Amino acid sequence: MVERSIQQKTLRECFTDSERLTREFVEHLEQGFLPKAHRFLDLLEVTEENRLEDISVRNSASRALESENFTEQLCEKLFPYLEMIEKNVSKIVTEG
Repeated sequence: MVERSIQQKTLRECFTDSERLTREFVEHLEQGFLPKAHRFLDLLEVTEENRLEDISVRNSASRALESENFTEQLCEKLFPYLEMIEKNVSKIVTEG
């Protein structure tokens, strides 16, 4: 089934889709991005007796960057819905 464009969706559908994407975004931040970023930062706090390999830093940085890319993709999906909601609500308010 082909999904309709955002411009063809009702305001209710835009709210529903943006709510789903927002939940996905928050879940990703809490369970994906932030833990990976914190692990990377923790890894960088190295003491003399706890030396780490370059490969460990590269792997951790790579996982954090992959998670950041997914975060950006979610934002790119969510922002058009938010813009459409703003446009439709503004239209309703000004028409009174």
